[in-house]
Amino acid sequence: MGSLEALFDAMDYKQVIDEIAKMRAENGVSAAALVLLGKAIQLGPDDGSFELRDAEASFLEALTIEPRYAPALLQLGWYYFVVEDNAKKALPYFEQAEEICDSQLSSARDGASQCREELADDH
Repeated sequence: MGSLEALFDAMDYKQVIDEIAKMRAENGVSAAALVLLGKAIQLGPDDGSFELRDAEASFLEALTIEPRYAPALLQLGWYYFVVEDNAKKALPYFEQAEEICDSQLSSARDGASQCREELADDH
């Protein structure tokens, strides 16, 4: 995934799309790769090979692999809110992502707090 993210960061969206197509043909793709594909489709060249709804399909496919994958939920939320101008359709995706992220953040805070307490007791 690192090389795909580097290509994306370099704004080489066409190459990201091509690499993920190769991955898909060889051994399948991860939810993370599908989210990156959707983002690359949205930002990539307007050469007619993809339409914006292909980005939506990519995000939805990511959720079939990992139904609670927050990056896919967030991207779908933004897609529906910005591209389709449909706040009602977007809101449930943002709410699901918020729930997942809040839970993860709470767990991270609890873990960090417990580590700090243990480290303080050691001194």
